[in-house]
Amino acid sequence: MSDEIVDEVRRVREELIERYGGIDGYFKHCQQQEKARANRLKTQRRKQTTRVRSRTARTG
Repeated sequence: MSDEIVDEVRRVREELIERYGGIDGYFKHCQQQEKARANRLKTQRRKQTTRVRSRTARTG
């Protein structure tokens, strides 16, 4: 018995591995994506902290 979702996940995974030149290239791509996401989250947190501090300074 074949599961359509599992088959699609496997197919897409194989396409990505091929696109990035093998499993090592795909792994490096995933690591770069994780770093980029972490940097975006840090930037968002800094902006939120700055906004909160500037509001506090005006009202304090």
